[in-house]
Amino acid sequence: MKGLGNSWSKAKDVSKPSTFTTVSPDQALASVQHCSICNEIIGVSRADNLVENAAVLPCSHIFGELCISRWLESDSLHHNCPICRRRMIYEECGHTIRPCGISRAPSFVEEKDMPKKCFACRGGGLVEDVLVMINERRLAEEKILLGMRKCVFGFFDEMCGTTVESVDERIKEVRERWKDAAGAFCRELEEKEGRDQW
Repeated sequence: MKGLGNSWSKAKDVSKPSTFTTVSPDQALASVQHCSICNEIIGVSRADNLVENAAVLPCSHIFGELCISRWLESDSLHHNCPICRRRMIYEECGHTIRPCGISRAPSFVEEKDMPKKCFACRGGGLVEDVLVMINERRLAEEKILLGMRKCVFGFFDEMCGTTVESVDERIKEVRERWKDAAGAFCRELEEKEGRDQW
């Protein structure tokens, strides 16, 4: 252990806020070649044949889009940047802040400048109308499945060959499908209208 005694005193003081310099997305991408989460090369086919595209968080840290999306998923334990630990939750609505494609992302957004609500919750007009419609369809589909679980199995359980558990699985699938549909709508609208999540 000789020679390690002084190494701690020379470590960078992480309690002091660091200064951020504004760089273009191309410059930022050129400096990051590997995803910090999986260590795969960004933009090249991975071992599972998926290609990681670059995505950036408001704190300006860049990751592979697949990895950072999984990292921040609502059922994940992580709701922060893997590098700086900045919390990636909208203050008022509580939804997860989604990463942005590097070509469309602003360079750095301070926490005080972040919107208080996500794109969908800011809503208004077409966004709100479509999201309400998606949610109403999801609820209607869930009600039908719940009705099947309560009524049909008493009479037709042997003929159907299905169980209550399979209906519960279908309900989970319905929720995921409509959640994906809402997310896809917001992403499509962001791209078409150039509206950003943050």
